[in-house]
Formats: sequence, structure tokens, C-alpha cells
Amino acid sequence: PGICYLDKKTNKLVRNSQSRVNLAEVDVMPSYHLLDVDYYLTTNIHHRFHKIGKVMPMLTGRGCTGGCSFCSPTVGKFIAPSVRNTINEIKYLNRNYKFDGFHFITEIFFQFPYEVEEFCSEYKKLDIQKPWFCCVSPHMSHEVYPIMKDAGCVGFNMGLESGSDKILAKTKIGCTV
Repeated sequence: PGICYLDKKTNKLVRNSQSRVNLAEVDVMPSYHLLDVDYYLTTNIHHRFHKIGKVMPMLTGRGCTGGCSFCSPTVGKFIAPSVRNTINEIKYLNRNYKFDGFHFITEIFFQFPYEVEEFCSEYKKLDIQKPWFCCVSPHMSHEVYPIMKDAGCVGFNMGLESGSDKILAKTKIGCTV
């Protein structure tokens, strides 16, 4: 499952489909012990947040809720692990690696404001809190930003593709100026 190959008899590409793990139903975490984590810590340098020091790249989900005409085929669906699992992964990373902050690299940090609020509340309870930054959707409620800041967020990126409603409509990003 999940393997693609060229069938030499038919000269056609064969794709063995593989169902993806539903992160919302099964709490899993990457096998960090199989990765060169030091490589990621030394190469994940963000142009705006580089002063934090070494930052651990981390996913808070997979996919995106957008339907933008220019984006990858994962558009329209976002699957996230539970906030509890995300916090457990943060605890694991803090215990096992030396770094200065988190870079949540998922296209959208969390899909709903209540999830952002829950994450921030749980993050503030941790023994080791490090600065962090993330990406947010232009659809995210602005009320969460002070909550994020209070929980250690030092900034975020947002994909604002255009300042023109006409162009935004053509990209199918789903928002207006």
C-alpha cells in the first residue's frame, strides 16, 4: 500500500492506494528517533523569527480547509490530532531535544478558534514554555490573537494573496479584503 511503480508489461503507472491515518481519531506522533532532528533544528531558520534561536518544526495537522485555485490537492480538508496529543508531543520534544522555540509549520495552526484557545490554555500549563510562531488562516477570528500572545506566540504568518477582491475571487481563497 502507498507504493507507485511503472508496470513494465503495460508501461503504465500503477498506484497502490493507501488510506491515511486519521489524526483526529488516532493519537500518533512522528518517529523522531528515526530522524536527524539536529539537521532540522539547524536548517529550519525563519526569515522573521530567526532571533529565537534553534526552533523545532512541528505539525499541528495535515492539509488545509482552503479551496484556493493555486494550491496543492490537499485543499478542502484539514485533519488535526487532538490538542492533548499535540501537547504530549511538545512535552516529548522538550524532554528529548535542546532547542529554543517552536515553529508550527502547518498551513493553518488549528482550524477553529476554540482549538487555538484550548491549545494556548494547555500550553501555558507546561513546565517548559518556549516562544512559538505559526501560520493562521485569514478566516481565523481575530479574538484569538491576544490569547496566542499570552501563551508565548511571538508572531504568525498569514497567506494574504492579494489586496484586490477581484483577484481574491479568482483565486477562490474564500475571503475578501
